[in-house]
Amino acid sequence: MKNIVSLFVIGLLLGCSGKDQSIPNAGGQSSGFAEEMEYDKPPAPPLLPPQQNVAEKEGQSVDIIPKEKKIIRDGDMQLEVDVLIKAKSFVDSVMKKYDAYYENEIYESSDYQSSYYLKIRVPATHFDELINEASVQVGKIILKSINARDVTEEFYDVKIRLENNESYLLQYRNLLKRANSINDILGVQEKIRILEEEMDARKGRLKFLADQVNYSTLNLTLIQKNEWKDKNKKSFGERVLGALKDGGSFFTEFVLVMVRLWPFLFLIAGGVFIIKWMRGNKNKRNA
Repeated sequence: MKNIVSLFVIGLLLGCSGKDQSIPNAGGQSSGFAEEMEYDKPPAPPLLPPQQNVAEKEGQSVDIIPKEKKIIRDGDMQLEVDVLIKAKSFVDSVMKKYDAYYENEIYESSDYQSSYYLKIRVPATHFDELINEASVQVGKIILKSINARDVTEEFYDVKIRLENNESYLLQYRNLLKRANSINDILGVQEKIRILEEEMDARKGRLKFLADQVNYSTLNLTLIQKNEWKDKNKKSFGERVLGALKDGGSFFTEFVLVMVRLWPFLFLIAGGVFIIKWMRGNKNKRNA
């Protein structure tokens, strides 16, 4: 009996120890599975520097190579001069000095003033020099306005798009060589045509921007004030001369009118002659 009780107690102890061991085992299995799941996950991406994160968040690219500034400068200037021809001649000499040229030149004259409207294209490196020299030595400044536009972003954006077009064009030309069916050939040719049109437009835009950056534009106006005379206020001698001129003009017009009416004058003279002749014959018969 004692042996049976002893075996029962030993069995209970072994059972308790088995339960205690099963719990850690179960816990160990779940812990190992979790570790295995975490190991299978891809590693988190490395953190970027703060500035780069902000740029990516805003959809902007970070420039590594600094861009050369592309600035378009132009201006308007009006100068009042004493002698217009002399001032224009001086501007011509300054133009030659700074390798500039006239894109447009207009001359106007009235009773009040005479003016030159000059559109000057000058190398951007000499733009300020030409303005300073004209301001000091040509005449009195009435108006002066200088503007600057930064087209750096537009210039490089168009340039990058053009480079992308060139890359795509090369790929399409390679595809055209390997195309087998007519539909494939026509489809690739259409893509090439569209790309070439876009490239031509972007090349033209780049050329225009480069020209505007390299050559600045100055709209220069030279104004000479003229002494205005009231035509209604004339001296007696001027009025007599005017009357003689008017009389001569009237006589000339009268003669021209009479010359234009010579057929009618001839008919009138002929009618008068016939009437007199008929009256003369009638008088002779009555006598």
